[in-house]
Amino acid sequence: MIVGDLKPIAEISESLAGYHNVQVLGCGGCVTVCRSGGDAEAQDLAYRLSQSPHFNGSPSVFTAQTIERQCERDLVQAYLKIPAETDAILSLACGVGVQVVSDVFEPLPVLPGLNTTFM
Repeated sequence: MIVGDLKPIAEISESLAGYHNVQVLGCGGCVTVCRSGGDAEAQDLAYRLSQSPHFNGSPSVFTAQTIERQCERDLVQAYLKIPAETDAILSLACGVGVQVVSDVFEPLPVLPGLNTTFM
């Protein structure tokens, strides 16, 4: 199992500067077990970011959804639907999940919200 820890909210906010419609994407795999990137965490983070004092200018829209495993290309391609107005995806998965989602939805930016700590 891979373990991930949520990045500091200030670091996440800084990485999202300039994006206005962000999809917070949870992963139902390993990071759900360690309680850092599942559906509850994605919903909570979307709410926290929408209330964040770290964003200047027009408010950003944060929505959340979760897919069973971001590291499975076939699952991501077949089942993940990203709204057309999305500027960026904030992935709450391990590094492999971030890369798979990034490859599938290129050129849409996919930013990591977790630090993968170990297996």
